[in-house]
Amino acid sequence: MFQSDQYCFTNQSVNVVIPNEDKYDNDYIFYLLKISLPKVENANPGTASGRDHVSKSSFCAIKITVPESKITQQKIARILSAYDDLIENNLKRIKLMEEMAQITYEEWFVRMKFPGHEITPIVPETDLPERWEYKKLSTLCDVTSSKRVFLSDYVEEGIPFYRGKEIILKSKNSPLNDALYISMDKYKEIDEKFGTPKSGDILITAVGTLGYTFLVSDSDERFYFKDGNLIWLRDFSIHFSPTYFFCMTKNRCFKGQLSGITIGSSQKALTIKGIKGLNILIPEKQIMDSYDKISIPLLKLIKKLLVQNQLLKEARDILLPRLMTGLIDVDSLELLEPLPDTEAA
Repeated sequence: MFQSDQYCFTNQSVNVVIPNEDKYDNDYIFYLLKISLPKVENANPGTASGRDHVSKSSFCAIKITVPESKITQQKIARILSAYDDLIENNLKRIKLMEEMAQITYEEWFVRMKFPGHEITPIVPETDLPERWEYKKLSTLCDVTSSKRVFLSDYVEEGIPFYRGKEIILKSKNSPLNDALYISMDKYKEIDEKFGTPKSGDILITAVGTLGYTFLVSDSDERFYFKDGNLIWLRDFSIHFSPTYFFCMTKNRCFKGQLSGITIGSSQKALTIKGIKGLNILIPEKQIMDSYDKISIPLLKLIKKLLVQNQLLKEARDILLPRLMTGLIDVDSLELLEPLPDTEAA
């Protein structure tokens, strides 16, 4: 049986590069292609349909410079891959911590195996543990959206302006690509009149791809967002933890609640009215606080690792062209682990 990571098939939409391993290091070629992507884009002749397209002949005609020594190639690739390895390790840690927060949530608030559950009485009328209850979300926080920002308010750089797709990317801990911006003056005007997202606020995607949530933290940069696309939860009650609610939104039970209040046929949407009417399980304050003591450090560490990854990516991207163009001489570098003597082979 063939393993899926060893064999695959492609069509004419994909150009496949198979290096000659006697002369070229595979990892080096990977990074070389990354630095050569602008050349690929410039080779794009377009098509009659207006779709971007690079033919095989145009792709193959791109000229690149490669060090003759495979040892040099391997040194460059090892330097760059060290950054990518750190980034990948951080992503694995992030995933593990997200799973820890969710496993604890499900154990405590879905299976009801919270600390002390064995001795906590169940109230027959509610079928809930004593001092637990359901409340409408509208009684626990302010459910609102942003003020209208017009096309004429967009600028080339300034304060990031997020739409639904940016919040989806942030909720997945993925990098943003083509974010929009508004001016600092516009941001200050909105902030003074209506307020802007602060630490502890939550944004929920409300049109198209529904139910992705983003918890604003102290480490997040200032931003504003598009009205209609996102629902904004703020001013949480002191008896209701935004961290607890944020972890609740990641659970399949909550997603099931959202599917029951969507409107629209061709394009699904969530409304402020629907979100306000959600029944939210409120555990005893001591249990909620105990959960916060577990989940808040995990979420803070996730944010810290995301910042580290961003810095690693920036450092790698600065090094990449300098290494590839020879501005940094690697021939004199000695790596901790000796490379195979490929040139003598």
